[in-house]
Amino acid sequence: DRAAPRVRSALTTLQVGASVTLVIGAVLLARSVDRLHRVPLGFDPAGVTTFNIYTDPQGYSAARLHALRVEAIGWMAHQRGIVAVASASAIPFGNSYEMVDLRTLGSTGKHWPVTVIANGVSPDYFKAMGIAVLAGRTFAAAEFADSTSDAVILSQGAARTLFGPANPIGARIERRIYRGTVPLTVVGVVSDTRASSLRGVAEVTAYIPWVESGEFSTALVVRSSLAPAQIQRLVSEELGRFDPSLPVSPMESLTQSVNRSIAPERLFGRLLGVLAVIAGLLSAVGLYSVVAYSVMERTREIGVRVALGARATRIVAMILRQGAHMAVAGVLVGVAGAYALSHVLSGMLFGVAPTDPSTYVAAAIVALVHEKAGLVLAPR
Repeated sequence: DRAAPRVRSALTTLQVGASVTLVIGAVLLARSVDRLHRVPLGFDPAGVTTFNIYTDPQGYSAARLHALRVEAIGWMAHQRGIVAVASASAIPFGNSYEMVDLRTLGSTGKHWPVTVIANGVSPDYFKAMGIAVLAGRTFAAAEFADSTSDAVILSQGAARTLFGPANPIGARIERRIYRGTVPLTVVGVVSDTRASSLRGVAEVTAYIPWVESGEFSTALVVRSSLAPAQIQRLVSEELGRFDPSLPVSPMESLTQSVNRSIAPERLFGRLLGVLAVIAGLLSAVGLYSVVAYSVMERTREIGVRVALGARATRIVAMILRQGAHMAVAGVLVGVAGAYALSHVLSGMLFGVAPTDPSTYVAAAIVALVHEKAGLVLAPR
């Protein structure tokens, strides 16, 4: 059947093309994940464990919840291996945030120049999270104990939006609430932090020393040299004395929380990588088989050529040429397929273009080298 060789060659070309497409997709996602890991977080997640204490089922009042925070923080801070402990109304890459509008005090009109995350934190929050204090100070213990405190710490982005290059320390701003506005005094500026995503710009935040909306739960941040399981035992021991019925979420390292935010990219990249390896092996085997079968079919022709004085190198080159044509055609098909796939993956890519030339060239070279190994073995 004269059509059979063409069908075999076409199928082998498609196998090579599929492997090239998958390799390019996997490399693009791998590079994206690497770029996402390099995004500045604004905090140091190493050695930080986070968890939530749920007080809503027990009907805790704001005052009783605050007493729990103070006691838990004070007790844990004196345990061996603990560097810093703090409470917060929200944790980066954890629970949801409250958004509020801010403007400088005395501004007229309805314009609110910046919408920020409002996070109620205890004084050691910035130490526990490894957030850099750029100007001013952090909260005092007395401010954390006073629900009427007007102190506020702004992230760098919020301070820049409100005050430009001017020094914001001591300046007065106001926060919009459903009943009107609340005046605040800026006492410090800290670095911007990522709150929920590694993509786009870092979120801007306003930190207050009193958790106004924390009746449902409280989040604790622990920087230590201890494993999450050890911290779990410490927390269970302390809460058993305060209120044994309090539910506590599983301990999680902050590094795990950050990594979870890019889990889809990592998982899909690994899947494409596994498929690329399988497709590469199948294409190499297919190319080997097609060329080997072609040699077997042309044994008589090759014998005649040798008898007429053809050199061995010319015979080998003739055989390899057929496989090389399929490999090159497969790479071209794979590049075209990768162009289409990369646009499908564009929503997952970060810091690398869907048509990044270096990725395409590297994948094509790897594919050609891989297929060449099969071609060299085939005539033997």
